[in-house]
Amino acid sequence: MTTNRRVATTIYNPHLLERGDLIATFVARRPLLDELLEDLRRGGGQHHLLVGARGSGKTTLLLRTAYGIEDDAKLSRTCVALRFPEEQYNVSCLADFWINCIDALTDTLEQRGHHEAAATLDAEVKALESLEDQTRASQALALLTGWAKRTKRLLVLLVDNMDIVLERLRDAHWPLREVLSADNRLVVIGASATPLQESLVYESPFYDFFNVHELGPLSEDEARKLVVELARLANASEVESIVTSDPGRFKALYVLTGGMPRTLALLHGILAAGKSARVEEDLEGLLDHLTPYYKARFDDLPSQSQLIVDAVAQHWHPMTAADCANSTRIGVNVVSAQLDRLSKQGLLSKVALPSGSKLGFQVAERFFNIWYLMRASRRLRRRLGWFVEFLRVFYGEDELKNRAEEILATPAGRKSIQGGAAKMLAFATAVAEPGLRRRLEMRATQALVEECNRSGQLREMLDLDGEDAHLAPVLDRVKAMRDLRACIHKSQLVWPKGITPAGFAEMLACDPLLEMAEKQRYAEAVMKGVGKHSRLLKSVAAHYMGNGRSDLGLGSKFLAAVGSGQIPSMPDLATSDDVDNYVAMAQDPEKLLLVAITYSDAVRKLPTPDAVIYRVLRVSKTLGPKLIVAASDNVRDGKWPMARRRVLQIVEGMDQSILDQMMVAGLLEFSKACVQSGLASEAVDLLREAQLEERLLPLYEALRAASSGPNTSLAHLAPEVRAPAEEMLKILLEPATPKSPSEKDKPKENRGPTS
Repeated sequence: MTTNRRVATTIYNPHLLERGDLIATFVARRPLLDELLEDLRRGGGQHHLLVGARGSGKTTLLLRTAYGIEDDAKLSRTCVALRFPEEQYNVSCLADFWINCIDALTDTLEQRGHHEAAATLDAEVKALESLEDQTRASQALALLTGWAKRTKRLLVLLVDNMDIVLERLRDAHWPLREVLSADNRLVVIGASATPLQESLVYESPFYDFFNVHELGPLSEDEARKLVVELARLANASEVESIVTSDPGRFKALYVLTGGMPRTLALLHGILAAGKSARVEEDLEGLLDHLTPYYKARFDDLPSQSQLIVDAVAQHWHPMTAADCANSTRIGVNVVSAQLDRLSKQGLLSKVALPSGSKLGFQVAERFFNIWYLMRASRRLRRRLGWFVEFLRVFYGEDELKNRAEEILATPAGRKSIQGGAAKMLAFATAVAEPGLRRRLEMRATQALVEECNRSGQLREMLDLDGEDAHLAPVLDRVKAMRDLRACIHKSQLVWPKGITPAGFAEMLACDPLLEMAEKQRYAEAVMKGVGKHSRLLKSVAAHYMGNGRSDLGLGSKFLAAVGSGQIPSMPDLATSDDVDNYVAMAQDPEKLLLVAITYSDAVRKLPTPDAVIYRVLRVSKTLGPKLIVAASDNVRDGKWPMARRRVLQIVEGMDQSILDQMMVAGLLEFSKACVQSGLASEAVDLLREAQLEERLLPLYEALRAASSGPNTSLAHLAPEVRAPAEEMLKILLEPATPKSPSEKDKPKENRGPTS
C-alpha cells in the first residue's frame, strides 16, 4: 500500500503534483482540453462549465488547462490563466470575488518575475479595503479589466466549485452576468460537481449562458492508459505488464471504479499486489481510506435523494424506478424524477435491462456502492456481494479455488474481510465446487460463533430464515460443542490418572460414533461431579485410553470437524446434505462413507435412505463392492434384513452396465457369508430379486448348489458356465476361518463410552 498512499496524497490534491507528473498522467479528457484551448486561440468568446461527480477529474483538467495556456506559444502571449483555491471560502459578495481574481493575477505576475507590477496591484487593492462593498466591487473590477486591456491579455478564470461560488453570490447574479457578457477580456472556465440550477431555469441570469461539458466515466481504453501512466510515475513496472497480459484483472478494477479517474488512481496499486491475500487487504484499506470522501458525497445529498440512493445501493444490481418506489414508499413519479436528476449528476447511471423494454439504475461508481454496502448492510452475504463479484472476475475459476484452499489452510483470526467468517462466506459464494463451498461455509459458521458474543449478533449477520437457512443446524452444533467444552472445563471433578478435563473434552467432542445427545449427557454428568471411581470415568478411561477410535482411520481433519460441530457425528446424520458435507470434509470419501454405513445405523434413520445410498455410490465406482463386503458382517451378526436391504440398494444405485470383477468378488464374499450362516437359499432369492441371476449365472448356480447340499452336481450346465460355477462353489463351501482371541475380544461396533 506504500505506492498507493503516496499516489493518494496527490489524488485528492492534484495541485501538489509536480507539473511534469500531472502533464504525463493526463491521458484522458485530452479532446476536451484541446477544445478548450482552441476556443481560447479564437479569442475566448465562450464561457465554459465542467460538470462531473467528485473524483471525475475536474480539478485536474483545470490545472492542465492552465499548463496548456502557459506552454502554448500563442496562448502564453495572449492569455493569463488565473488559478484559485479549490474552495473560495472568503467570498461573501461580488467585491470579494473580484479581489480574489486580482490576488490570483498578482500571484501569476510574481511567478513570472514581474515583481513591480505585482506590488503595484497589491497596493491598489489595499487602498480599497475601507470602501463599502458596491464601490469596492466596481473599483476592483476596474483594476482587473484595466490591467487586461492595457496588456492586451485575456484573463482565463479557472474557477473550481463554481456552484458554491454562485451560491455565495446569489444576490449578484445579474451584475456578474453583465460583466462576463461585456467585452471585458474575461473568460470563465468553471467546474461544478452538480449541474447549475441557474443554467437550467429560463428566468435565471445564467440560463443557457455556459457551454456545459459533462465529465462522465472514462472509457476502458482511457482508464487503461491512465493506470499505465500512474504505474510509470510510481515506478511500478509490473502493473503495466499485468494490464497487457492479464486484461481480466484490469477489467475487474475498471468495473469497480465505474471509470472514475480518482478511484482508478487509488486502485491501480492493487494490480501490483498479485493474486494473493494482499489484494483483499488493499481493497479494505482503500475502503477505509475513502470513507471521508464518500461520506461527504452522501451527506451532500438532500434527504429524499439519500433514501433513493440507499435503495439503489442496497440492491446492488440495476433497479427499476418502480422497484425503487416500492422499496422507498415514495411515489413512482417523484422517484423517476429523482433518479433522472441523480443520473445527470453522475451519482447513478442508467443501464438497459435484459428485457430491453426498461431501464435500470445503479450507483455509477461501483466502489462507492461497495463502501456503502460495507457500512449500511447488516447481512454478511449482502454486505459482501460486491466482493464476490470482484473475486469471480479478478481471479478466474482456478485461481479462485486455490485462494479458497489457502484460506481454509490458514486459521481464521481476524474479524474482517481479510480473515474470519466474512471472507470465508464470500469465497463460499464465489467458488463453483460444491464440496469446497460447504467446507468454507462450515468454517465460516464456526468462526462466526467465535467472533460473536451474543446470539442476536449472529441473527443479524446471517439470514437464517432465508438464504443462510442451511447453516442453522451447523450453527446450533458449533454452539453446542462450545458449551460442552465449557461445561467440562468448569468441572471440579477429580480425574483418573492420564485424563485431563481438556483432553476428555476433546476426545468426547471429536468422537464420530457418539451422538450429540449422549455427549451432552456425559458433559452434564461430569459437571455434577461424579466420583473418580465411577463407572462413567472407568468406561471413559477404558475406551479412550484404549485407543478406541484410532482404527477407524478417518483422519484428524475430519475428527476436528466433528469436534467443532461443523459436521454431525455419524448417528446424528439427518439429511442428504449431511452426507454431502461428510464427503466434502473427507480426505478419503470412500473410507469415510464405508465407516459411516458400517459402524452406524444412521442411514436407516434418514428420511430418504435410498437417496443417500445412491449419493454415496456416486462418490466412487469402487465403493459399491466394498459396501457389499461390509454387508457380510451384517449377515454374520444375524442382521439378514439389514444386509438384504443394503445389497438391493447398492445394486440399484450402481451403474447397471458395470458388473466388473470387483463387484463379482464382493457379491461372492457376501454369498459365502450367507452360506456359512445357513442363508444360502435367501441369497439365491436375493440374486433373483436384484435381477442378477442371468448376468451372474455362474454365481447363481453355485449358490443354488450350495443351498441344495454339498454333493449337488453341476454337470447339467454348459461348459462355459460349469467351470466358473464349480470354482465359486468351492469358495462358498470353504469352512469359516476361526477368529483369533484378539479379534474375538474386539467389539464389532465402536459405539463410544457407555454410562
